[in-house]
Amino acid sequence: MHKGKDIFWRHAQLKEDGKLACNFCGEQYTGGITRFKYHLAGLLCHDVAICHQVPDNVKQMALKAFEGMNEKPTKKGKMSSYRISSSASGPHLGSSGSTSNSLTKEGGQLQTISNMFRKQEKDNIDRLLFKAMVMNNLPFNLLRSNDFKNFVVVVSQHGPGYFPPSSETARKRLLDDARKEVDVYIEEMKSTWEHYGCTIMSDIWKDTIRSRSYINLLVSCPTGTIFWKAKHVEKVPKNAELITEFLSSAIEEIGPKNVIQIVTDNGSNYRKAKLILEERYSNIFTTSCAAHCIDLMLEDIDTLENVASIMTKARQIVKFIYNKQQALDVMRTYTKGAELKRPGATRFASHFICLHSILKQEENLRFMVASNDWRLVEEVEKDHARDITHLIQNEDFWNMGKEIIMFVEPLVKVLKMVDGEGSTMGYLYEALDRAKEAIKAASKDKKEKYMSY
Repeated sequence: MHKGKDIFWRHAQLKEDGKLACNFCGEQYTGGITRFKYHLAGLLCHDVAICHQVPDNVKQMALKAFEGMNEKPTKKGKMSSYRISSSASGPHLGSSGSTSNSLTKEGGQLQTISNMFRKQEKDNIDRLLFKAMVMNNLPFNLLRSNDFKNFVVVVSQHGPGYFPPSSETARKRLLDDARKEVDVYIEEMKSTWEHYGCTIMSDIWKDTIRSRSYINLLVSCPTGTIFWKAKHVEKVPKNAELITEFLSSAIEEIGPKNVIQIVTDNGSNYRKAKLILEERYSNIFTTSCAAHCIDLMLEDIDTLENVASIMTKARQIVKFIYNKQQALDVMRTYTKGAELKRPGATRFASHFICLHSILKQEENLRFMVASNDWRLVEEVEKDHARDITHLIQNEDFWNMGKEIIMFVEPLVKVLKMVDGEGSTMGYLYEALDRAKEAIKAASKDKKEKYMSY
């Protein structure tokens, strides 16, 4: 439906009785486009229901539309006095999470005073949230969680009177309810295996702190991926017998006819286990994990003499800066807060990502070691800091580092693709072909150059 200039009319249908019907959920009600935007934005407005089927991009557009409306000065008639609500006296979260009516006056001054109280209120709420996180050792990454953001939205829509459940309620009733939901989800997923089949995925996870290992097993299908079970082992099994029996028990639990393939890492123990399983179950394919194979390629590249030398220097730079608070403060000043990536213990791709992050800050790091701020670091750390200065001022380090990244970046991109959800074998083959072509192009088709990688 297209009525007027508002783009949101396209998401509604005008019925014969004059009601609007949402194209996403079919909800019908009387009113104009503003009420309909409340519906799409997920905001409560009198008797307008919230749309639970609206796409995220449309919902965000509707929310931004209200932000734009709030920025415009409101046109009110003259009022003989201010009207002060209870929320003006202190922090208070109303049904819309704002204090737009806390203090009113005619014309543009209304919005200015309203915004002032709204900012004060938000600052108070932010401080209370920050205090709760710090006092309860909650990670700041919680604020990036979509689940947490949805929780905040729903609480603001609920309005005054909401109080969180007790710890006893959370650990008993809510936990039991969550378990039941998971059980239902798993049963629904299992019901599709007979028609579409599933993939068993397995790897070994090492707990270096407690010196023990786990053989993990997951089941994946078009509906999703679930954890199936795990087995605790004192150390990584070198023979295939234990792994074979563990995988075989899962196949029998799921049903051999429902399993299409088994995907594992490329270790010798798993390779032997897959050969045994292929003989035992002729209908099941076995495949090596693409992400693990590509990571092994990067490991081989990392062992090349010219590459290993540069990677060692990159790790030295990062290790020194992040182990010395004074050096870290100086670096953050010159990189304007940008961080260097530190290499991980299990993925060799992280070593190249670390080098790449250093190369991106080349100019800033060069300025850093030439500054008086860095001289103060050298006075304290002496030879260690001077070694880092020489590394960063070394032209060969930068030139060789750029060449290495030029060759491995196509592989890292493929690794990121296959390490996520949704990548298929066809995409993998095409991505690898493109990576090969990119590496050849980077070396200007000089075979002796790209074949060394």
